[in-house]
Amino acid sequence: MSAYSADELRALATLSGLVLPPALDPGWATDDVPVADVVALRGLLAHGALTAGAEGTPTPTAAVRALLAPLTDPTTVLDLVGPAHRTVLAGDADTVRFVEREPDVWAVNRLGEPIDAVARQLLHDATDDPTPVAGTGERAAPRWRVRLAHRDAAWRWTLSGAEWAAGPRWRPLDAFADGADEPGGYVPVSVAELRAELAALVGGRLVA
Repeated sequence: MSAYSADELRALATLSGLVLPPALDPGWATDDVPVADVVALRGLLAHGALTAGAEGTPTPTAAVRALLAPLTDPTTVLDLVGPAHRTVLAGDADTVRFVEREPDVWAVNRLGEPIDAVARQLLHDATDDPTPVAGTGERAAPRWRVRLAHRDAAWRWTLSGAEWAAGPRWRPLDAFADGADEPGGYVPVSVAELRAELAALVGGRLVA
């Protein structure tokens, strides 16, 4: 498993013509991007992730290109934010997984499996223990939020998503304002019902 900063991933995607999931964007102001790019390229060169291509142009190594190959033509992107960490999946018939191990530093590995299967398993695992944390109030209960983007043949992306909390309780993403911090609006569900809703979400049947 390799690890890269968000800036390094952006540089690798740019040099390779890949589609980087928006969740990995560090959010620099436009004026700051050139400086961040220079620092990222130096780091990549120092760690052997780049070689000198034609006319000295930095080029990702074969190993790096193979690692990120599912980003060549991804049809699905999943962004799961949980109590402990954030995971991003991208791909189609093959999947690359990014796990944020510290702010803006991502562990990256290629899974060799279709993204739908990987996404369903990831969300299934995230519902394994949906019980409240002892001694915490309603507002402090563990919560998860997932966003998905599905791309059609015309390269149009359709967003969908959901949030669920210990209990378990569930609500579609469009049931609350983005960034809202209130736990209201959830629908009580069983774990089986929650898993079925999430599986349907990944399958695109709940996409608006």
